[in-house]
Amino acid sequence: MLDFVSLSKERYTAKHYDPNRTISKEDLDKLLEILRLTPSAVNAQAWKFFVGSRKSKDLILPAICDFNHDRIQNCSHFVVLCAQTQLDTDSYKAVTVKEEADGRYPNHPEIRDIVDEHRIAFGRMHQQAGDYAQWTAKQVYIAMAALMYGAKSLGIDSTPMEGILFDKLDEILNLPAQNLHSVAVVSLGYGASDDSNRKRPKSRKALKDVVTFLD
Repeated sequence: MLDFVSLSKERYTAKHYDPNRTISKEDLDKLLEILRLTPSAVNAQAWKFFVGSRKSKDLILPAICDFNHDRIQNCSHFVVLCAQTQLDTDSYKAVTVKEEADGRYPNHPEIRDIVDEHRIAFGRMHQQAGDYAQWTAKQVYIAMAALMYGAKSLGIDSTPMEGILFDKLDEILNLPAQNLHSVAVVSLGYGASDDSNRKRPKSRKALKDVVTFLD
């Protein structure tokens, strides 16, 4: 397995996929576990991920901009990353129940209750500020990054996409009824051998141009 710096150097955004290669169930399960384990603010996990394969590509294709069609039509799988639109206290309380079941509060119900109250208060703060949907969307980008680097660690290529008709995608997946909105789509698979982006040198700004030391 590559170290993270090597992963960062070798990962690229696939522009074209090999339609004849499919991600194994074993590797797909690993990717979904990476998504499940992604950190989020106050561990709210205010998200949901819809996973599709070549069988379901036609379902979302009407919501994908033309220039991204190839990334959906020929990839092995895709993930629609969604975030909560409004505060859902039942969802937050379910997190606390799961935390307790996982042993995070052994013999300390008072700590459990404090964490539960603070988590909901944090969500309510964003709800009252009017930026709850934006706040939860930011958490989804953490999951997207984890998914893409996790994919690369398994030799799987990826393409993050915002070239999407979000309202249309929300309608197709009936997201408003689930208190969700789509944030991004990531296609997954194996880059085509003639994908020119695979062979291009990675280019980023110099460290001095993006990092400022404060001490």
